[in-house]
Amino acid sequence: MGSASTHNLIRASAEKGHIYVFARFCLVKRLKALKGPLRCLRATYGDLSVRVATLKHELDVVQLAADLDPFSQDLRENLIGFRFAYQQACIDEESAARQRAKVTWLSEGDANTRYFHNVIREKRNAQTIYSPRPVMHEEIKDAIFHIGNNKAVGPHRFSSKFSKAAWDVIGLDLLVVVHNFFYRGHLLKEQNHTLICLLPKVPNATSVGDFRPIACCNVLYKCLSKVIVGRMKPYLDGIVNKAQSAFIPGRHILDNIPTVQELVVGYQAYSGPPRCSLKIDLCKAYDMVDWNYLINMLKALGFHPLYWMAVYVFPSTVIHEFEGLFHVFLWSHGELSKGRCRIAWALVCKPKEAGGLGFK
Repeated sequence: MGSASTHNLIRASAEKGHIYVFARFCLVKRLKALKGPLRCLRATYGDLSVRVATLKHELDVVQLAADLDPFSQDLRENLIGFRFAYQQACIDEESAARQRAKVTWLSEGDANTRYFHNVIREKRNAQTIYSPRPVMHEEIKDAIFHIGNNKAVGPHRFSSKFSKAAWDVIGLDLLVVVHNFFYRGHLLKEQNHTLICLLPKVPNATSVGDFRPIACCNVLYKCLSKVIVGRMKPYLDGIVNKAQSAFIPGRHILDNIPTVQELVVGYQAYSGPPRCSLKIDLCKAYDMVDWNYLINMLKALGFHPLYWMAVYVFPSTVIHEFEGLFHVFLWSHGELSKGRCRIAWALVCKPKEAGGLGFK
């Protein structure tokens, strides 16, 4: 998104778009029209992994040539150019991988009936609270620019970084759509789609409880929620109960510790009514494991590194080298001399009473 060619492509695609009466239709159509040129741009750049591998090979070739002829000015200039291109390709590949790692969602949701939708719609209409103060342009712009660059990747795959980089092109459309939502309460279904991503909390997750659901809203939906939260934030201190210490500016969860200490004083006394205290640990046992302590305990109990080597499968070449060392140690008089085979290889690990050597 930071390159000038991409920005020019966005501007050219927006200028060729049709004119619509409603701004919300204009924004949706422009984003749809932009998908085609962006696919062509992806085809121009090609596969990032292949490009990184190709540039790495070319850089190695130029580096070898520069080492053989260190006084060549042309080779040094080529080396600088290939090194810059390789670093830029690595940055692009890392950025793409970081964005792609978050794209995992359910393709379909629950199939609800029309009756429940009508009930929800009537309930929302009855509980609607209209904004007492008009929404300003600065509120909308601050809400968008305070979203992380790789956040709010919705169904259209346009992150907040796209909205920031192309603000001079689509900024006016976003402002009009947000104002229209707060004044009229209308939002297109394409702008109200949300992706539900299931992130595994443990390795090899098998049940639903092993996943953490995260709702991935689009940029417009995230902007609307941030504007509402920004207006509610100054009044949360008077709305939320004083017992809630977290998530409120000026309150700290550590303030509850002295209160808990005062409550548990005298619990061990036998006088008064029966009572009990219960400590609830919300963390998984896996998150509280001290792995260094476990490794030291395994070593103390005899699970030396050879035990760990026995767990994993070694390459065949390494196994043959180990067998050669065992053969020299057991049946030879040196590294080059050959001795007699006093016992079969299959009987080496058997007890001495059974005719083996008793190796374990």
